[in-house]
Amino acid sequence: MRDNPIMPVKKRGRPSKREILEKQGQSNFYKLLNESPEAVANLKSLLAASGIDANWRGLVAVPPGTLLETVIEAFKSRTNIPLEIPFFAVMHFLSQHLLQEEVTIDFRGNIIKPDLWNVVLAPSGASKSFTTNSIKRMFDAPDGFPEPASSAKFIDNMQVYNNTGWIQDEFGKFLANLDLPHLMELKAYLLKTYDGDKIERHTMKNQVVIDSPALSIFGLTVLENFTDELPSGSLVDGFAQRFNYVIAERDPERRMIDFPIFSFDEFDAQIKEEWNGLLTSINHKKYYIGKAAEDAYITAFKRMIPNFEDIDESFYRRVLWRGTRYALIYHILQNKESAEIDAVDMGWAARVLQMHLKDASRILTEHNLPQLARILTRCEEQRIKIEKKEGRPLQPRDLVQNVHGISRVGEAKAFMQLLKPQNSRQT
Repeated sequence: MRDNPIMPVKKRGRPSKREILEKQGQSNFYKLLNESPEAVANLKSLLAASGIDANWRGLVAVPPGTLLETVIEAFKSRTNIPLEIPFFAVMHFLSQHLLQEEVTIDFRGNIIKPDLWNVVLAPSGASKSFTTNSIKRMFDAPDGFPEPASSAKFIDNMQVYNNTGWIQDEFGKFLANLDLPHLMELKAYLLKTYDGDKIERHTMKNQVVIDSPALSIFGLTVLENFTDELPSGSLVDGFAQRFNYVIAERDPERRMIDFPIFSFDEFDAQIKEEWNGLLTSINHKKYYIGKAAEDAYITAFKRMIPNFEDIDESFYRRVLWRGTRYALIYHILQNKESAEIDAVDMGWAARVLQMHLKDASRILTEHNLPQLARILTRCEEQRIKIEKKEGRPLQPRDLVQNVHGISRVGEAKAFMQLLKPQNSRQT
């Protein structure tokens, strides 16, 4: 029988370019999990971090009577800009100044530079550049590290701008481009910079050596673009996890219609005075973590590991080690003259670390891989069912046959690596 000419047969359209890229991204992600134990460990740790209570928003992480509070109040009362942006901009410029002044932290004999690697993900039109430029102007901060166009240019910049700050817009695109041929060496240089290891570059004409490299990096990017530009696998590799992430969301109580003009005129003089006063309170080249701060660090370490059996030790130690840097910054923000970083300083630092862990997990589970948690739950249910009813271990084919969202054996194997160890489950 011929098809009815009035009711043509509906043909299945070709997948869009976006759908093809998403499928390729998922395939590469599962491949990475099957090949990289580090990626598996990072992802399991991020999933565990979703259980952290990090209701810090507002002024919970802002010590009263400090420069940070003054800046936050200026942006809160005169703009509808998400407050996470000025919050971390202040942290960045203070970190940059401490690096330039060669200030360090002594933690049980380990000498730490106060560099921060932060990435703020905000909505489009959130005035990210306006915020950083405004605070830079009010602080009269010097120019920082220029964006490098190549690996060689990075080395050239480091010879002039080592131990300073680097503000990078469209940070998701920048991270994605690091896999391009002309920037592949830059990724290795940045890893050495993170660790403070000597960087060497040899050419036909000369040899360049950067001793004790350090940069405070402040990345700014649009949240929606970030999750599109950076594949899921890139978010869980060792390099991406060197950065602290924060999601900056709009405040529904501060409406755009109420702020036709952003103006800080009435705050300028106060902020400049407080910033200059803050700099005069930096009386030491070396600060040290005191016994009380060490005890507070231990307490925070235990509190921020919600599911001990689900986390990777190196992941959490790397995250919590950053607390020493934040503790120094809070010590300075409170105009403390002592060289000893105390428990209060470390307590403030712990609040910021909680936020970083929570938001990194949110990027994956809410924005990049929203179905991940659901599929993992179904996989765990399937394993328990098979072990109890059939008395055998879970096989990849069981997940392919019974879990919606898993269609290939490689995908099943990847998810099996994310399940809890058998001896950690309750019977």
